[in-house]
Amino acid sequence: SNYYMITNALTTVIMQVFSSVSAEVGNLNAEKEDKTSLISSFYKMFFLNFWIYGFSLCCLVSLFNPFITLWLGGGMTFDMLTVIIISASFFITGMRRTVLTYRESAGVFRPDRWKPAAEAVLNLGVSVILARVMGPAGVFLGTIISTLSLCIWIEQLVVYKYVFKTSPLPYFKRLGIYSLSAAAVCAATFLLCSLVGIEAPFWNFIARAAISLIFPNICFAALFGRTAEFAYFRSLIAEIFSAAAEKLGKRRSS
Repeated sequence: SNYYMITNALTTVIMQVFSSVSAEVGNLNAEKEDKTSLISSFYKMFFLNFWIYGFSLCCLVSLFNPFITLWLGGGMTFDMLTVIIISASFFITGMRRTVLTYRESAGVFRPDRWKPAAEAVLNLGVSVILARVMGPAGVFLGTIISTLSLCIWIEQLVVYKYVFKTSPLPYFKRLGIYSLSAAAVCAATFLLCSLVGIEAPFWNFIARAAISLIFPNICFAALFGRTAEFAYFRSLIAEIFSAAAEKLGKRRSS
């Protein structure tokens, strides 16, 4: 329940980001002739989706157990394999968010109406079997298997067929690149955090948190700094800071 509480809190915060763009996506969907703008906005949002959940993955793997130890004591932590599976389940489920946002905004629900029932049956069956073998880790692994077997494929195919009306191959290519990049950066972050030799739980957590906050973002910027999506969000952030500085300047002058 402690691990679930943390991931659920993260999900609640992240969902605010996607809720704020749903109206804009709905407007783009209403412009039936402007599929180019719709697809372009989709890839921008998908890039942001990857960055948020990739960064969260790095933090969860490296900070889950140190935080639980600091909060509740070392006896309340899972083994590292279970932590990795929980974090991977959070990441894989989160990477569906952009597709779900665009599908819901377009009102496309009927083509995959059978998917939730099939997903629930598969998830329950696999989780029960794996829980007997692996314990709690098996429950989370069952979610991963059901998501990869059904959701990741069907949801994208539905959106590309009924909303974008084009091939989903570019999406799956990006999904593979983003997933491998997140896994590699996560592994590097965890390795770097494991080198922290501070024994005091509080300062150990602070040192790991500093690494987890800085290192993954530097890696993602280095890997994707030349992409159009990165350039878009960089200019957007620059505009926000510029507007804030201008507003602050007007207040001081008045």
